[in-house]
Amino acid sequence: MSPWARLPAMRILSTLQVSLVVLLSAACAHAPGAHTASSGSPACPSAVTQSIAKNFAGAAITACKAESEDGHEQFEVKLIQNGQAMEVDVASDGAVLQTERVIPVADVPANVMAAFSAKYSGKTATKVDKQVRTGKGSFYEFKFEAQPKAKEVTFAEDGTFVEEE
Repeated sequence: MSPWARLPAMRILSTLQVSLVVLLSAACAHAPGAHTASSGSPACPSAVTQSIAKNFAGAAITACKAESEDGHEQFEVKLIQNGQAMEVDVASDGAVLQTERVIPVADVPANVMAAFSAKYSGKTATKVDKQVRTGKGSFYEFKFEAQPKAKEVTFAEDGTFVEEE
């Protein structure tokens, strides 16, 4: 069979694929949490979305959920800004409490990397999250393989060990 004989079938398949993409896009656009920082949602109060819009211009919120941290209500907001995923903890009044984003291991300050290597000799970080806690500075959360399960450890920007999970 010549390639030209399959052309109508290929057109039908292409049309179906495009239709599926359009339908999925529409469904995702109406899914809970799939909105830009300027729109509201029952899961994400107006004060929170306004704070995200003000502090993270052009960001698109991909998820927003209420949580309690140390007895205080806050919202974990996942967003995309300039193509990069980020997680932001926001108080119910809109105050940004913490930002968290994945960074390359090469971007970890030398003193923090040295502290990690000294405490966990022979271990290799598989992922590093940089956390910026409002009024408290920057922290680096390392994830690495260990037995019986992977570990997460956090160091302050001065290289001080903070915690192990």
